[in-house]
Amino acid sequence: MDGAFTALQALHQRYAQRTPVLPPVAAEEPTWSGAAIGIAGVPLVIAHGDVDTVIALPPLTRIPGTCNWVLGVAAHQGELLPVFCGDTLFAERLSPGRRREYCLVFRQPGLHFGVTLSHVRGNITLPLAERSSAMPLEGL
Repeated sequence: MDGAFTALQALHQRYAQRTPVLPPVAAEEPTWSGAAIGIAGVPLVIAHGDVDTVIALPPLTRIPGTCNWVLGVAAHQGELLPVFCGDTLFAERLSPGRRREYCLVFRQPGLHFGVTLSHVRGNITLPLAERSSAMPLEGL
């Protein structure tokens, strides 16, 4: 029994001496990820955690007697999703007439709706060191 442990220790030492030294791993810089979108023609950047998803605009059922910014309701993941026109709601102008292709879905406790997007640029990732929450208010 003693010979087996001695042989195992010798084997361990032999392989420990031959193990190559790995290069040091550089620490990854923390990043922020979000999506570059546009609502009513205004370019925006929104964090992934703030929205549920961006989907292709589903088929809508109009609701008679609603405001002009309410496009209707759609079936989304087994639930009814109210969908609003981002152009009309935020820019207070009628939609330019072209069909919106994408819808931003918000899902918070007690709040579940979709807003049409004027454009979707895609996902972006920024180093946290370069992120700024300061917004210039001149000209707004």
